[in-house]
Amino acid sequence: YIAVDRSQRGQGVGKRLMQEAISTASGGIALHVEPENPAKLLYESLGFTNKYLEMRLAK
Repeated sequence: YIAVDRSQRGQGVGKRLMQEAISTASGGIALHVEPENPAKLLYESLGFTNKYLEMRLAK
């Protein structure tokens, strides 16, 4: 997991963490992100794309 404390959000911390993860990864990176997660916009700005649609049945 990668998370940024609420008091530090909007200062580029998450972007720097993700850029470091991307630069040090030896292969592809997959993320699980809830659709309403504000970080989804960050991931998209870094080139991540939505590959799958997850479907659930709640009972």
